[in-house]
Amino acid sequence: AHTLVRDGSGEVRVAKHWTLVVEDTDSTESFDAASEELRDLLGNAMVERRAVSGPTTIWLSGGYDSPVMFGVGNDALERRGFRRLSPVSVSYPPGDPGREDELIEEITAFWSTRPTWVSIDDIPMLANAREHAARADIPFQHAFENWLRTLLGATARQGSRVALYGDGGDQLFAVSTVFLRDLFSNGRWRELRREWRAFDGSGVRELWHRVARPELAAHVRRARGRTTPGIALPTWL
Repeated sequence: AHTLVRDGSGEVRVAKHWTLVVEDTDSTESFDAASEELRDLLGNAMVERRAVSGPTTIWLSGGYDSPVMFGVGNDALERRGFRRLSPVSVSYPPGDPGREDELIEEITAFWSTRPTWVSIDDIPMLANAREHAARADIPFQHAFENWLRTLLGATARQGSRVALYGDGGDQLFAVSTVFLRDLFSNGRWRELRREWRAFDGSGVRELWHRVARPELAAHVRRARGRTTPGIALPTWL
């Protein structure tokens, strides 16, 4: 990882500040211990990246990722005597599939704050498309470009120079249920029960359809020497 710095109109400087060290070893830690370690790592990372002056903003949705960052970050900052994160959120109208306003309000209320709202109605899908195409390296506008510009504007108006967000959290928090099949196949019933409850599993029937039956079907296919994917391809392929 590198840091790029330009001070005013001065010369641009690039400095390497971190190298990822990959250790190909199996961890002996329990899942719970690893969760606590991840919590500490995330908290420390956000403390290191906090704004030196002014608020530290977080772009808060109602999903898994940014709310986890919001909670872990607030806890880590508060324990060190720093101010909590300042949330900025996009509001969608009632009935819109993207609306998470109520979840966001509930999350922020827990931390005794309210988000700075930005309305989706004020975010154009395309803006100045002709002028953009004339000056840009590529002619099309990214689908989230104006969405991000609007969030950046709200962040700047708060006097904040640091914005945290949850992008990339899918790899940590939006976990596939496929690992439940591994627990079932290996007879780890206690762990399976705990993790199934964590996914809000609703009874034995759903467990059979989502976990047990697909895994048993995969065993049958392997026993018959079939290695093709078990998921049917769409008819248009």
